[in-house]
Amino acid sequence: MEKRFVFAIALSVLILLGYQVTVTKIYPTAPHEVKPTEKVESPTPIVSTPEPQSVTSLLDEQLFTKETGKFIITFSNIGGKIKEVLTKDYAKTLLERDLGVMAGTENAVFKLSLKGDSVVYTYQDQDLQLAKIFNFSEEKYIIDMEIVFNNIGSKTNSNSYRIYNASLDLDKYTKDELAVRDKDFLEFSLSLPEKIIRKNFSAALKGEQVYFEKATWVGTRDRYFCSILFPLSPISRVFIKPIGKQGVVTGIETVALDIPPNTKYTFYSSFYVGPQDLKLLTEAHAGSENIVSFGTFDIISQSLLYSMRFMYSYLPNWGVCVLLISFLVFLVLYPLTAKSLASMKKMQELQPQIERLRTQFKDQPQKLNKEIMDLYKTYKVNPFGGCLPMFLQIPVFFGLYQALMRSVSLKGAKFLWIKDLSEPDRLFTLNNSLPLIGKDINILPIIMIVGMFFQQKMSMKTTSSSTMQEQQKIMMIVFPLLFGYLFYHFPSGLTLYWVSYTILSLFAQRLATRAERK
Repeated sequence: MEKRFVFAIALSVLILLGYQVTVTKIYPTAPHEVKPTEKVESPTPIVSTPEPQSVTSLLDEQLFTKETGKFIITFSNIGGKIKEVLTKDYAKTLLERDLGVMAGTENAVFKLSLKGDSVVYTYQDQDLQLAKIFNFSEEKYIIDMEIVFNNIGSKTNSNSYRIYNASLDLDKYTKDELAVRDKDFLEFSLSLPEKIIRKNFSAALKGEQVYFEKATWVGTRDRYFCSILFPLSPISRVFIKPIGKQGVVTGIETVALDIPPNTKYTFYSSFYVGPQDLKLLTEAHAGSENIVSFGTFDIISQSLLYSMRFMYSYLPNWGVCVLLISFLVFLVLYPLTAKSLASMKKMQELQPQIERLRTQFKDQPQKLNKEIMDLYKTYKVNPFGGCLPMFLQIPVFFGLYQALMRSVSLKGAKFLWIKDLSEPDRLFTLNNSLPLIGKDINILPIIMIVGMFFQQKMSMKTTSSSTMQEQQKIMMIVFPLLFGYLFYHFPSGLTLYWVSYTILSLFAQRLATRAERK
């Protein structure tokens, strides 16, 4: 393989590694992100809800479970909240917890009652009675919440109230390898009339951030799922703030409510709690699909996913769709690949002349470079022609990587022995870890190593230089092993794409070689 081609691949790897190290830490890079019109480091919300009548303990907590078509929801009387949500379709308990808490009543003991299919939690002090009414959809990932403020005091209640969307405990993401990886996907989002603001949760630990611009929703999301709060009554702001040492909570604040004595005011809101699926989000609330973002290569990721979903409607297997995508990408890039192979062939033909020049001008590096460039011009050879298809593959590679890492559609998708295309293929797991690769035995990276080995071998140049021969032999072994190591813990869908593309490239290279012999 040409040194420049090797350099191109190595550069691609370095870009990939740099992307993983830097971009994912601030993931996703949001081109539409704007600064809030006002940022308050330590705001003090005006909350009229009194301190709870009693300090609670674990013995005071009473849980209630409600099952719907989409959820198994666990409620708690402490704070009158949704403690956790399990999605039945994915058998997954979401990381987002404590939905619907109202600031000032986090530790208050609410009273549970049922009215038809609605779950109602009530609490009161000497001046105010609260009633939280939860309603559910059997077909959608939606939970509606009404909060009824009943002024039972003798004075007008003129206050604003904070309502939490959901909280996340970041400390739990330091427990294991998968959790550490998923921590980079945690994100806070809010929707403005023309823009989406995205923030990594780690930034919230530094202090509270308040946004006074009019927002249509505020949400949190992890790798596959999200929780979005839609205020259906007027609000004054949205916020994200730290709670405890490693906790973060998002929410909204109502406008100042002027509630006369013996008068009720109802605040309406709705939660979407479920997978980051564009179709389901759009059906739930228009505009909520904007919470989904795949980062820098979002357009490419979205296009690839759209194409695969279209294929899936006819061939309902995501592994087959990945193979088809790799075939389509290969076809699109094939004209450039053919030119690349032709360029590499010309470079091989010029190699004897280049070696003679190197011998002739071995002590004159500047003269040597000039003579080599003149040789390229004479024979109309582009020394970087073989690299172009590789560079064009980089955005496709990154786009597919983000799509496979974050698309809930591919979570749990099976293909042949692969149990989940969003994870390494894991043919089987050893009891003890092996150096560099761990306990999992993944087959696709091994197939990829073999394929790249033959690709390197077919690309080797015939040279009289023993030094170059040794270098080529080393690269033929080391480079496939390096790629195999890099891909070993990548999603199997991505490795499947690379393996299939490598095999197609080998086939094209083989055809080109046969055509030359004829």
